[in-house]
Amino acid sequence: MEIDSKDMESLRIKFGQILESLSSILMSNQPWPELLSQFNATIAKYESLISELQHEKYSLCLVHPHLLQKEDPEFFPRVMLRTKLIPAVEDQQNELLAINDPSNSSQTQAAKPTDEDHVKKELQDYQNHIDEKQYYIQQLIDLTTDFKNGLENNFKNKVNRNFDTTDDMIELNRTIQFMSSGIQ
Repeated sequence: MEIDSKDMESLRIKFGQILESLSSILMSNQPWPELLSQFNATIAKYESLISELQHEKYSLCLVHPHLLQKEDPEFFPRVMLRTKLIPAVEDQQNELLAINDPSNSSQTQAAKPTDEDHVKKELQDYQNHIDEKQYYIQQLIDLTTDFKNGLENNFKNKVNRNFDTTDDMIELNRTIQFMSSGIQ
């Protein structure tokens, strides 16, 4: 059985209508009842297209997989409802709990200074990190200040070259002061 060009054009038009309906739904700011009725009309158009495609004359030109993947029934419990932590995070959490657990009998008095030393070392590392960030911030402030001063000097030099008399310069200064005063 051959497919007529009118049939293909009809399918193309129906497919275009579905795409237009979906894009109008996505871009719409209509109230929920109107959006729902628009979505129902789109579903009806889709069902009409699917039923037309199931006709035997289209069976030779449709491309579809011969074997569908089986749905994994354990997907949601295994992945979506996961409560177990990643092993690295779980190890770190157990380590922190062991350090802070007063009922832990394996922690002796001799181990406490090691823990304090560890905390002091971590605190020193953190302070070094903060100092390094402050150094970079100060470098950035100095750089922007130098850049600003360079721009101001460059602007003043250009202004001085463009004005021959001090009267023009005085008038320019008044204009700049007026503009920067915020008086409207």
